[in-house]
Amino acid sequence: MSLKDSEGLVKMYSMVNVQQYQIVVTGTTLAECLQAYKDETSKELGVDLNIDANQVEDNISNPDNNQDKNESVTGKIADIRSAVIDGNTYYYFKLDTAEPYFSIRASSFEEAVILNKGDEITVKYAKADADIIAAISVK
Repeated sequence: MSLKDSEGLVKMYSMVNVQQYQIVVTGTTLAECLQAYKDETSKELGVDLNIDANQVEDNISNPDNNQDKNESVTGKIADIRSAVIDGNTYYYFKLDTAEPYFSIRASSFEEAVILNKGDEITVKYAKADADIIAAISVK
């Protein structure tokens, strides 16, 4: 499973054996996690998984894999709101050129605190069919 930060970006991967719950591994890349899982199942269960972990690609070790899933939009801020969730301030803004609201955590984009209605920005985000989409970056 992918482990994501509060912005929805994948930071690590984990694997758990569904029959032997004590077999749990993590890795910063999918290949690293898969190799750790192979090693752990071999050690704990005596099972040799016939998988080449080096043939696995992910978006952390190869960010270009995710480029076709990302979009960007430029527009003027039509509405902006903020909310504090679990001690983190999030800004939600709607552009005049896009339907959904976009969100970004203030600690990820410090300039969010000085954004105003009417400011022109460019938002990079992962394609999604949602009313609120987490922004990857804002310029």
